[in-house]
Amino acid sequence: MTRYRRKFHRIARKLTNLELQQGAPDNTLTIEGVLNDLEQSRGSDYFLGSYSKDGIMLALEKFSIRKELHQRGFHDLSLNTDTSDPYRQLLRLYFEQQDPEHLLGELVLHKATFTKKGDELLPEQFYPLTVLHVEWLVLQDPTSDFSGERPRLPGQDHPGLGVGAQVLEMLYLTAKHQRTDGLLIVPHYYHTARIFSEEFRFINPEYQALLHCLIRDLDEYPLPIQAWAVECGAVRYESDNSQFHWQPEEQLLPCRRPLKEYLKSDYYLESVAKAKSNYSFLLDTQHLQYRIPDDVRLEV
Repeated sequence: MTRYRRKFHRIARKLTNLELQQGAPDNTLTIEGVLNDLEQSRGSDYFLGSYSKDGIMLALEKFSIRKELHQRGFHDLSLNTDTSDPYRQLLRLYFEQQDPEHLLGELVLHKATFTKKGDELLPEQFYPLTVLHVEWLVLQDPTSDFSGERPRLPGQDHPGLGVGAQVLEMLYLTAKHQRTDGLLIVPHYYHTARIFSEEFRFINPEYQALLHCLIRDLDEYPLPIQAWAVECGAVRYESDNSQFHWQPEEQLLPCRRPLKEYLKSDYYLESVAKAKSNYSFLLDTQHLQYRIPDDVRLEV
């Protein structure tokens, strides 16, 4: 649980659907209207069928994210949303003007339903599984430069914005408000999975074990070194010295009690513990120094 969870849950309970829909064309939302939009293949005017741009900005204010951004010098915030595809919703947050140089955040979400098709990783009773899938999330400060203290991480164009934990809580509350079973990500980078692992669990216990072993065996190095070592192929299996390659898999933050209990159950934890014996890693510092990008300053 992040330090924001209790506070954010108290705030969320006071936010009404009318407030979250304010400023939209007719300021009303009905099931019939949403279904109509879906049938016309143009999606709803509301983000995820539920939230107006004014409503999202109100939520950012209520959760103090807007205030924090103002304190960091980001004023005149504005949102751009694309809800034309009901199955893939896009949101961008800007300051001052809407162009790439003023982009603070970009988010792509969709609601997905998984049905049991064969040898699934979750027990049968959890299907169909509905999730809010975070396909893409960028939080960045385009006014800052990377430095020795804040080196560039794989996939970054700018340093982070510093509000990741708050945004995670908002997304978790959104997943609950959308009545899904959980919030799902498929981390494309090791460092993303490690950061999210404080809250999320891999559905696949084998991959949860692999992540634990990477963290254990690379723990003497700072996270930027770990991140670039994985990205550059400088992490090797101790057993045969072969390169380790990160393969994205589903990481889940459950919303419903049965799923939370399963990911803490003896069965799941024993499966993770058993799989740990399969993994042991080494970091090849010479390979990392040779392959690391020239613009990344790290002391290996």
